[in-house]
Amino acid sequence: MKRFIFIIFSVILLCCHGEAANILGLFPITVRSHHMVYEPYLKRLAERGHNMTVASFFPVKDPPANIHGISLQGIDETRFEQINLNALESKSSLYNIPMLERVVKCIFTQETFSASNARICERLVDFQPFIDALKGEYDLVLTEHFLGDCALALYRLYGGKAPILAVATGARMPWTMERIGAVDNPSYVPIVTSTFKSEMSFMERMENTLLSICLNEWFTRQITMKEKKILETRFGNIPDLNELARNASMIFLNTFHVLNGAMPLVPGLIEVGGMHLSLDKKPVPQVGIIFLHKSTYPHKSVLHLLRQRKEYCKYLHTFPK
Repeated sequence: MKRFIFIIFSVILLCCHGEAANILGLFPITVRSHHMVYEPYLKRLAERGHNMTVASFFPVKDPPANIHGISLQGIDETRFEQINLNALESKSSLYNIPMLERVVKCIFTQETFSASNARICERLVDFQPFIDALKGEYDLVLTEHFLGDCALALYRLYGGKAPILAVATGARMPWTMERIGAVDNPSYVPIVTSTFKSEMSFMERMENTLLSICLNEWFTRQITMKEKKILETRFGNIPDLNELARNASMIFLNTFHVLNGAMPLVPGLIEVGGMHLSLDKKPVPQVGIIFLHKSTYPHKSVLHLLRQRKEYCKYLHTFPK
């Protein structure tokens, strides 16, 4: 009987035992809206006792003692968004071709990312606080899955061997599925930059497929090849950056299939839609009246918040009886 009790207590103690991990976060992205997604996740890990070392353009506000921030501010200009809207006003003759118009505009608006990504990579190579952090011992590395793998490549080049967890702040990128071994079929899975739904016409499928091919080619030439050239000036011949990125153990997608549509997944590709949302509940204002008003599109609705009773009365006659 004593032996049985000893075994029970031993099992209970083992279940309660836990160890904090040393986690490195690599987020060299200058877009504020992206940081707003993974910052709550970083804080949550710190609250659970993990030791965090985070390199970012947006240091965590009021960090706890176990978050060591490495500020990348000054390396490049930060902004809330980074899309080149001037490209939409271009007079290119390609804009006169119906299907190519949207494809070309999509590519042209990404050029700002390409230039910024190359500048950041060039400066990270010589940024000593960042390099010193890469040389530490870690149990896990968190990085953003968006554009560029320069920071991840530097971690591997300096001997880092910890498993990689990539975090996508939105929907999958055109190069996501191939990196994790999932099926990418543009015939029914819309590209993130498109306006299509999963049910596409033949012409929409053609455009979606063309957009997928063009964006993957753009990523290879404007992001991967430029980063590889920058790194090889310091380290000599290095492995293909896509091969390094394929070593990621898992990718988190900030999506939810009800909102973003269904797509084929693998165990290493996990939807974590809403990871940026606060757990604090905020009550709806008592003076507010919420209703759904039909839009011109049958599959969409518009959410209105009316703070005055007279506004409610004004729209009351629009409700179906």
